[in-house]
Amino acid sequence: MLKVGCHFSGIGSVNEAIKKFNLPMKVDYSIEYEPTTQRAYKEVFGTKNVFADISEVDPRELPPVDVIITSPPCQAFSNAGSKKGLQDNRGLILFETFKIIEYQRPKMVLFENVENLKGIDNGKVLKIILNLFDLLGYRVKHKILNSLNYNSPQNRNRLFIVAFDKNEKINYKFPRKERLINKLKDICCENPSGVYYLDPHKTKRVRLKVGVRKYKYQNDGGNLVKSHHRIDTNYEQQQRIYKPFVSHTLQCGESNYFYFKKDTFRTLTIKERFRLQAFSNETIDKYLDLGLKKSDYLRFTGNTINVNVMGALLKTYCNCFNKFNDKRFNGENTFNVVFEYANHYIKNHYIKNYSKRDYKSENIRFKQSLAAKDTNKIRVSKTIELINRTIDTLKENKIPITKYQITKFSGLNKKTVSKYFDSCLS
Repeated sequence: MLKVGCHFSGIGSVNEAIKKFNLPMKVDYSIEYEPTTQRAYKEVFGTKNVFADISEVDPRELPPVDVIITSPPCQAFSNAGSKKGLQDNRGLILFETFKIIEYQRPKMVLFENVENLKGIDNGKVLKIILNLFDLLGYRVKHKILNSLNYNSPQNRNRLFIVAFDKNEKINYKFPRKERLINKLKDICCENPSGVYYLDPHKTKRVRLKVGVRKYKYQNDGGNLVKSHHRIDTNYEQQQRIYKPFVSHTLQCGESNYFYFKKDTFRTLTIKERFRLQAFSNETIDKYLDLGLKKSDYLRFTGNTINVNVMGALLKTYCNCFNKFNDKRFNGENTFNVVFEYANHYIKNHYIKNYSKRDYKSENIRFKQSLAAKDTNKIRVSKTIELINRTIDTLKENKIPITKYQITKFSGLNKKTVSKYFDSCLS
C-alpha cells in the first residue's frame, strides 16, 4: 500500500481517483489552506492529519510517505490570474512544498499546475523548479495533459511534472491517451435548476452572426461547428459558445453558455461541473448535502485536478513503485537547504535579471494603453462637438438635419456620423 501526502489537496481529486480506480494507495496527510475547502474535504472523505498553512507546517511532524502530490496555487502563473510569476507571493508558496520534499525524500513526486507555468518569464520559472528537483536528487519529466484525452469532456490543459529518485532506474512513460466516450450532453441534467439561459433573441443574433454555412443541425439536436464570440458581454473568456459535446476549461466563477438543445444556450449546474471533473455521483451528493454557497462550489470545481487524469497518472506510479529496489522511507533530519537556496536565487538572480526587464516593458505597454484611452476620449469629445456645431449651423440656415447633411457639411465619414447622431440629437 503506497502512502501519499497531498499538498494543496483542494476537494480531494487524489482521494477520489484512488477510490474510483481502486488503487493500492492511501492518503496519510493533506495540506489545504482555504478553511471552507478544508472543512468540506474532511467531511466528505474523512481524512485525518489535515493541516492548514503549509508555511507553518513542520516537516518533522508529518507522517512519512512514499509519494507527494502537490498542486501549488496557480493564480500567479495562470492566464486568468496575475501572470506575475515569482513576483507574486502566491507564486513563492510553491517553494514551501520543496521544503517538505527535501525532508521527507519520497520515492516519487507529482507536481501539477497550469499550462502557462511552462512559458511564464520565458520558461525561467519552470527551469528553477526543474533545477530544484535535480538538486534534491530526482529525475524529472514534464508534459501537458488534457482531460479530453482521458474520457472527460472538458478541454483542460495542465502541466504535470513527474519526479523519481535518481537511484531508481525507471523509464517512466506518461499514460496513453484514451478515447473520449462521455460527451457533454451525456453528463447534463434533463431538467436543470439554478441555471441561466441566454435570451432567445440573442441566440438568433448569434445564429445570424455565425452564418448559415457554419451553423448546422443534427437530427438529434444541434451542433455549433465552431466556437464563436457572443455579443452581450465584455469578458474575453466568456465570449464563446462552445461545441455541445465538449466543455471549456472550468474556472472558479460561473462563465460561458453551453449548447444543450436546439437553439438553447445555458450555464452549467454545480452537479454538471463536478461531473466534468470526473467525480462520482456518490461523492458529488456528499458535497451537495453540505449546503454551501454557490460561489464555494464554483471555486471547488474550478480549482481541482480532473479525477480521470489523476487516476491515469497514479496508475503509472503504482506500476513504477513495484520496480523499485528500496521501498523504505528515506527521510533525512535536515531541511531548508534547498528552500533557502531558492529564496536566495529568486531575490538575487531571478527578480534582477528576468522579471524587472519583463515588468518594465509591461509597464510601458500599460502606460501606452492609458494614453491611447485618453486620446480616444479627446477624439470622441471633439467629434461630438463638431457634430453639434454642424447641427446648429443647419438649424440657422433652415437646412434639414439628416445624417447626409451632417456628413456633407462636417467633413466626417458616414460611419462616424451614424455612431454619434442619435446621442447628439438627444
